[in-house]
Amino acid sequence: MPKLDDVVNERFRQEIEKAMVLWSVRGCTIVFTQGEDHRILTFGKRNKHSDVTGKALFSIASCSKLVTCLTLLRILGKHNLTIDTRIKSIYPEFRLLDEVAQEACTFRDLLTHQTGLPGYDHLWNPSYNLSDLPDRLGKLEPTLGFRGGYQYNSLCYDLIVRIIEYLTKEDHRAVVQREIFDKMGMRDVTFDYGQEGKEYASGFWTRSEKSPWKGVLEEGEREFKEHGMAEVELPFGLKHLGEKGGLGTGRARWLKSYPLLPVYQECLKPLIEADSAGGLDSPDDGLIMYGLGQRISKHRGCEVIEHSGEIPGFLSRISRLPAHNVGLGILTNSDPGGKYLRAYVKCRLIEEFTGLEKVNWLDIIESKRQEQLVRASKWLDWFGTHIPSEREHAPTREINNVDIDPLTGTWEKDGFDKWTITSENLVRELPILETLPFIPSLYGSVRYFFSPSPDPTPTPHLKSSSDSTPAGEGGWYDACIAWTPGSASTSTCTTAEDKESLLGGCESKSASLGSELYGAPFKVRLADENRLEVYGLMGVGEGLTEDDHSITFHRVV
Repeated sequence: MPKLDDVVNERFRQEIEKAMVLWSVRGCTIVFTQGEDHRILTFGKRNKHSDVTGKALFSIASCSKLVTCLTLLRILGKHNLTIDTRIKSIYPEFRLLDEVAQEACTFRDLLTHQTGLPGYDHLWNPSYNLSDLPDRLGKLEPTLGFRGGYQYNSLCYDLIVRIIEYLTKEDHRAVVQREIFDKMGMRDVTFDYGQEGKEYASGFWTRSEKSPWKGVLEEGEREFKEHGMAEVELPFGLKHLGEKGGLGTGRARWLKSYPLLPVYQECLKPLIEADSAGGLDSPDDGLIMYGLGQRISKHRGCEVIEHSGEIPGFLSRISRLPAHNVGLGILTNSDPGGKYLRAYVKCRLIEEFTGLEKVNWLDIIESKRQEQLVRASKWLDWFGTHIPSEREHAPTREINNVDIDPLTGTWEKDGFDKWTITSENLVRELPILETLPFIPSLYGSVRYFFSPSPDPTPTPHLKSSSDSTPAGEGGWYDACIAWTPGSASTSTCTTAEDKESLLGGCESKSASLGSELYGAPFKVRLADENRLEVYGLMGVGEGLTEDDHSITFHRVV
């Protein structure tokens, strides 16, 4: 079997550097382990000026789900409970809209994404508070039946953090440190952004300058503009992993140690078929199983156990090849480029340790990236062919009688959000739409624009939850998010009443990092004078489409 020095050599480094250039990756840290041996490679910049070193901290995002699972299993064991314990029996605050599901739901259901709830990712905004989550979950509609299938939902993992604190009467950071990291000799783990003396990486999100409305994006049409993204402190979960005096060594210790924890074996049991989470390095048969915070699959016959993480500006992956006792941790600060780099490094690592025939993964993954751009372009056709291909870079106003448009007013979806729509939010035509980061309200100020659709049935495939469109009272609207990049660390939340034009968003008090950008298209339908159906903000799982499910807002009188 090859040794690490046979694989992690200058040739492999040069391959990675070539891939970073191809996909515009600013910086990354890659940790390789084999048994007790390890190697660490660092590349590029952690921000605009400083090199990535072994001490650089990157957000690990959903790679922290495994840490949550391991901690929960430890706490459940101390209370003589299991993952099949009904949550309601030990946590009275637990709520689901379906009362039958609420009474039957177990930890297994939460950890394997089987509650029926979609992502509801836009619920995460600067006003999000973990203490409110149990009540809010009980007001959100499912899009699958309870235990009807896998539908990725990070909110349920947030709830696990809340339950851990309820059972232990301690802050979850202290619990994780004691139950997991102390046992690995990791005495100084970084949980949150903002500690003095740390080498925090800045995330970098790249957007397309060209509108994809015309169809396939040709290579010559793509121009990119970079925006520095300040890392944002989120009030839940583990976001960073490292150790003083050698954070790279701390990461290597984590990769070597977590498989040795007795509770880890319970995380490896395949419990439900999951989606591919990107599909850039899909397994042989397309089958990916989900355990507890771990995806289990085979790639060209090699078993891979892993989880990925993704928030704006940061993409990560922690993988294991158990048959070869090999671990891989890759942390990047570039979005979306890190998505392609982490796939490339994993595919090449498998080739090196299994002796498989080498293939050109640069070309394969680049081709799949192009296919994703085509799919994204087709997705924008959701707005119908009536939208012109040439449009202004800012919303076109000039709406007659906007003050009496039936869409104006205050609308609320209990547990989700509250909007106040005024004439400032109504435009004759939406601007050119481009990509925006995931949950843009966490990274600057946001507001919404709505444009009356000239066609009363612009997208026949949309299925409304009501049977009729109010004659002469509006009907369909095209909508988008307008985002001004800024520093979320100094932002303050405003209610819809405090600042109507922000629709309850986040108003940045710091200098803007750029002009207002427009994207994240969605549709709304005025079902009647008191009900507003919103399509495109739910975050449904694989096999479902946003146009089959709406979030219904009610007018606040």
